[in-house]
Amino acid sequence: VAGATWVALQEKAKKKPKMMLYDQWAKYTAFQGLTTSTTNWDKFCGPIIQNRSLNLSLQGHQDFSRELNQGLNLYRNSRVGVVKIATIKRELNSIRACLKFITLEYQFGWLLEKTRLPKPKAGEVKERLPLSMEHQQKLVAYCLSKEHRDKPQATMALLYLQGGVMPTEVSRMRPEVQIANLTNVAPHLSILGETKTGARRRPVPVVLGLDVVRDNIEKTIAWANIPRATRIGQMKRFLDLATDTKGLYVSHGLRHTFSQNCRLSNCRDDDKCTLGGWTSYGGASSMSRRYGASGMFDQSNIERLYKVSLDIHRNLL
Repeated sequence: VAGATWVALQEKAKKKPKMMLYDQWAKYTAFQGLTTSTTNWDKFCGPIIQNRSLNLSLQGHQDFSRELNQGLNLYRNSRVGVVKIATIKRELNSIRACLKFITLEYQFGWLLEKTRLPKPKAGEVKERLPLSMEHQQKLVAYCLSKEHRDKPQATMALLYLQGGVMPTEVSRMRPEVQIANLTNVAPHLSILGETKTGARRRPVPVVLGLDVVRDNIEKTIAWANIPRATRIGQMKRFLDLATDTKGLYVSHGLRHTFSQNCRLSNCRDDDKCTLGGWTSYGGASSMSRRYGASGMFDQSNIERLYKVSLDIHRNLL
């Protein structure tokens, strides 16, 4: 009887509609209403776990649960030394969230253990030095000059400085949409679609170098899609020449510069987080930002944020 029962369970599992692990990401994001990139899931389901069938027996799911925990450890090992520990933690959280959804949705009973992470090593995170006000003024003048205004690095530097806009965010923009936004009564760029976090979707007013940004946004979008190493090197050289320094600044330091300028202005913390795409500090504050988030792109709010940005960058106008 026990043998017949075991055989029956195996046959029942085989007769179920074919269910594959990789396909569950689309179901998870649709259920949660997310537009998160599949990049981390692709890495996890690719060379590490592979696209496995979920038509398993009870014992099969218990065995697979152990494989999933081993796979999470392998994913961690593959990323240590490549990216920051905080980045690995964020990537693992997105994968685990999908796995948790699957086991609860289908009652698989997977036991997902916490993946241990090493502490960041001293000096692992390089300091992104914000630009001094003198060097900011030099940079803006350099970007607006006749000799350099047509370079995509000039537009990218202006966007970095005004809203911490990242090249990856620019690379996914549609030129026709952004050109329309830049002719608005409150000129701005809209960052939508796939972003690093939900908070990154935002409007970014353009109060510095509007003509430069508007005339070169299409070229800059194409440039933002070149290989990352090439892009970083070109931005670094551009900053060296613009500020008349050597190796002092990196492009991501412009995002830190924007944060610094916000602190030195009358900008509210909530507006700073909106413009820069940051999540507010503290659980209650973070949660409160989700309420009414759909109104972020209302014309009245964009016009208000434009005035806020004018105050933030008053020393550069």
